[in-house]
Amino acid sequence: MQLDMESREEEPLQAQSQAQSHSSVLSNVRTKKDIAWEHVTQVVDEKGKKAWICNFCQKVIGGGGINRVKKHFVGVKGEVAACPKVSP
Repeated sequence: MQLDMESREEEPLQAQSQAQSHSSVLSNVRTKKDIAWEHVTQVVDEKGKKAWICNFCQKVIGGGGINRVKKHFVGVKGEVAACPKVSP
């Protein structure tokens, strides 16, 4: 009878541990909160790397993430070609 009591006490602990493990995995996933993400479409290029397509001019922007995308929108010289459809 003692074994049954112990195993019953362990079950909630195991379930709680699994729930905590699952929630910590989910909390490690970053969400894209920057408003600029709404103006590009993420794709994978022929080399298997992430790239973004500007929803305004259809230019493919490779590498650099959202920072590079924003430079495309505002036309930072020497970084990436400016989007002709967005006024700085």
